[in-house]
Amino acid sequence: MQFSEDLAVDDFLRSRKTPFTLKDFTREMGLKGFNLSQREGEIYIADSPYVSWIEDGKFITRAAAFTGKFFSFTLTAEEFKNKMFVPGSRFMPFVDEMQNPASWTFICGGKIVPHKVGEFRKETALDLNILYGEEYEVQYIAADPAMSDYNIADTEFELPSIVKITGCDLSQFIDGDGLKAGDRIVCRVLDWDKGEIEIFPQQRSRDQSGAIVQIG
Repeated sequence: MQFSEDLAVDDFLRSRKTPFTLKDFTREMGLKGFNLSQREGEIYIADSPYVSWIEDGKFITRAAAFTGKFFSFTLTAEEFKNKMFVPGSRFMPFVDEMQNPASWTFICGGKIVPHKVGEFRKETALDLNILYGEEYEVQYIAADPAMSDYNIADTEFELPSIVKITGCDLSQFIDGDGLKAGDRIVCRVLDWDKGEIEIFPQQRSRDQSGAIVQIG
């Protein structure tokens, strides 16, 4: 029973896309068959990493805060060479950093863009994950499914000089549309809970105007 209640609470606090009050929360749980006291509701909300207090007894989930929001980054030379981009910590705080990026779904023009595994220098991989902090960035890199044959515990948490990373395949945009290193990838969070991200590769005009043209 408790397990099912926890799942229902988790679902609400991960997917609610509008601000809510404690009363809204306990009422919604009641509709799902879980009658929470005010104190139980307060504890669930206070303990959740997915919720922030805003004002006047109202709360907002990270799903509500970031779904539909845009952010962007530029394509590095090493990513261009691999014809892919690595989400890394550049996607913070717009995504759930506890999810493995290899599980995210990237969409462009209504179509799913496939994943790709590339080889990167250790220094590049660390730079791309720097916001996780020194204590965790190595663990995030080693947790990539592409690194499943490597056990960092055997090397005292040292990465090899070349690491494998799962990212988003940009072959169609590089080969077909002329996307270059230094061009910008604009992203929009479609579903925070499920890890669905829409991408808009932006090709900087090669003429003197400096205009940016969306491709894909």
